[in-house]
Amino acid sequence: MFETLRSAGQQIAMTSEPSQGTKLEQRLEEINERWGQLMTKSAEIRNQLLMPPPQWADLLRCLQDLVDWITRKEDELHKQQPMGGDVNSIGIQKQQHEVLKREIEEKRPLVEANLDTGRSYMREDSLEEKRVSMDSGEESDGCVVDQVTPEQETKQLMRKIRKYVRLLNRKWAELNQRIHEWQHQLDDTMARMVLFQESMDDCQHSLGEVEKEKDHWTPVEDVMLESLQDEISTTKNYQASLTPMQMQISRLNSMANNFQDANIVLSHFNVNRLEDLNSRQKLLLA
Repeated sequence: MFETLRSAGQQIAMTSEPSQGTKLEQRLEEINERWGQLMTKSAEIRNQLLMPPPQWADLLRCLQDLVDWITRKEDELHKQQPMGGDVNSIGIQKQQHEVLKREIEEKRPLVEANLDTGRSYMREDSLEEKRVSMDSGEESDGCVVDQVTPEQETKQLMRKIRKYVRLLNRKWAELNQRIHEWQHQLDDTMARMVLFQESMDDCQHSLGEVEKEKDHWTPVEDVMLESLQDEISTTKNYQASLTPMQMQISRLNSMANNFQDANIVLSHFNVNRLEDLNSRQKLLLA
């Protein structure tokens, strides 16, 4: 429209008297200058409207920070493993895990609030939802372009927000699941390890009693004829006492095998105790 007006004005100026033509040309120049200023201002306003709100960038930074934080907590959880091989080691692991669980719970409101905010941004405008779809086939986040328009910047920012909302949601769910599973393993293994070590204590006590009894035996060459029957009774009682002790040792060996099947490596302390109990039993049975 403006071009048509300017063209018509120039034609009139060329056919008019010099004084009138000069005034008309000056008037056209003023209009042309004001039109240029109007177009520049219009472009500035359009760019401002297309620019993403500042809070979107803040949200993206927060989402990225939370993803990084979860990654660090995943590393901490991984370093707590493998499972300890005695009660003391597992106790330390449980303490470490309680610290990590407290950190998770303290961060939970912030993570869930940002997830909710991210989801609400993506639901705000159904048209924008289509434009920033990650599956739209548009350029990736790492694509280099000579100039990025405000509209492209907004679309890229929304694409990144969508990406990190999904990533944060997945990693948050996985971390909570792993936290729960590791806690269950710690509790279960601690109960089994306590029973195992208490059973070794009981077995050691039983072995000690049998060993004392055997130490008080009268040597065969010193047995008197009149006490032979008593010695025979003592021997029978001794042999009878070996049966429950053998059952204890067998149960301990079975428990140790179950730990091995569960990929739990017993500590050197527990392994040495179990080997000692088996060796002492063999000596008593010899």
